[in-house]
Amino acid sequence: MKIAFISNMYPTKEFPVFGVFVRNLESLLEKRGVEIISKSYIKGRSSSFNKFFTYVLFYLSIVKSFFTRNIDFYYVHFPLQSSLVLNFLLLFFNKKIVLNIHGSELNEHSFFYKGFLKLLNKADLIVVPSKCYKKLLMTSIKIDESKLYVYPSGGVNQAIFKPLDKLKLRANYNLSDDYFICSYISAIIDNKGWETFYLASEKLVEKNNNIHFVVVGNGSKEGAFKEKVSKNNLSSNYTFFDRVAQKKLPAFYNLSDLFIFPTHKESLGLVGVEALSCGVPVIASNIGATQEYVENGKNGYLFEVGNEIELIEKISQVIKMNNLDSLKENALKSSRRFESNFCTDLLLEKLKEI
Repeated sequence: MKIAFISNMYPTKEFPVFGVFVRNLESLLEKRGVEIISKSYIKGRSSSFNKFFTYVLFYLSIVKSFFTRNIDFYYVHFPLQSSLVLNFLLLFFNKKIVLNIHGSELNEHSFFYKGFLKLLNKADLIVVPSKCYKKLLMTSIKIDESKLYVYPSGGVNQAIFKPLDKLKLRANYNLSDDYFICSYISAIIDNKGWETFYLASEKLVEKNNNIHFVVVGNGSKEGAFKEKVSKNNLSSNYTFFDRVAQKKLPAFYNLSDLFIFPTHKESLGLVGVEALSCGVPVIASNIGATQEYVENGKNGYLFEVGNEIELIEKISQVIKMNNLDSLKENALKSSRRFESNFCTDLLLEKLKEI
């Protein structure tokens, strides 16, 4: 099988999590004998000044790929922006197209949106990250179910995301063995729910000064988050880390007792599954995507979006448990269906049908 990859997101050393699932899928397919003979990528983030030229070069690379022989199909990640050039090229070339949608494409205000809808109708297969997102496309855009396939963004590599020595990791990061650690591992932006996490932490510290909060990530609200922590004398209850490469994330999940995922909106939310794969229970916002892997009361808990009072109740409930062994064991069990090799083998069988 020979394919071309197209994506306007691809990680670099400077931006290690920028489209990391694109690189992961590329690697997973190549290990299975798939030849990716053309790669059109935008690597890392561009400044506003450079973005125009970056996209011009990206579009030219896509055009060049259409003159490459013996390509069985084109696999396109984040097809919103690339729909402009792809719709034009498909007027002249009879090519098979697979679209991998990750969640940001359903933007009715985008200049590219109408072209994106046209491209959806031309696609031979549309890969989506979750069952809830599949349902959304079927109801909002009326995409036929036969064209849709659920693949959880590369899944989770459980050779990397696995239980590790908690005490050793805490020692490495100067975190006390006595802490009950709740972690937030995500971008620090509004729709990820950082403020809900912070408001819950204020009240939890009043009840239990032994609780500690680990935050891994950066974002536009990072300054506001840190300012609130400092202003309210919670600095001793918080440890902040900059975003890290994906291979370093298991350490932060494993040094935690709970992973908190207060997001407002997700097409999947792979970080939640990564935490479960490390045997860490998850407390997440009750949205369609998280309902697919957080089993309330079994491997974690769900709470109403933005409701810090309910989040406090769920965290307090876990703290009061005599042990977390049952939650941890169920976390591991529930993560297995998202294992990357298992999911990718199924995807490859689907791609062979095109």
